[in-house]
Amino acid sequence: MKSSEGLDTFVKGARGAIFGWDHPDINSDRIESTQTISGTGALNILSEFLFKYSNRPVYISNPGQDNLKRIFENRGLKVKEYRYFDKNKKCIDIDGMLEDLKNA
Repeated sequence: MKSSEGLDTFVKGARGAIFGWDHPDINSDRIESTQTISGTGALNILSEFLFKYSNRPVYISNPGQDNLKRIFENRGLKVKEYRYFDKNKKCIDIDGMLEDLKNA
């Protein structure tokens, strides 16, 4: 069956995979889920939700995808970055990432 939130079997399957199949709220009205056409579409929906219900900044990795910052800023959200990759060492900058997130 198809609903306005997406294909029911897909949406319920994703919800079960994320929250756990035996979570008491999987089949209740407490958890809302929706299927989107793409990751960018999902982030657009998320940005609308955050703009409406939260006044906190959104943190994105640096380096990261250029479109992420635009999606959230275009919605009117404040965007902050955290270190993610050390280009010189060619590996994840775990120390920088943890420092930035600790100071968030």
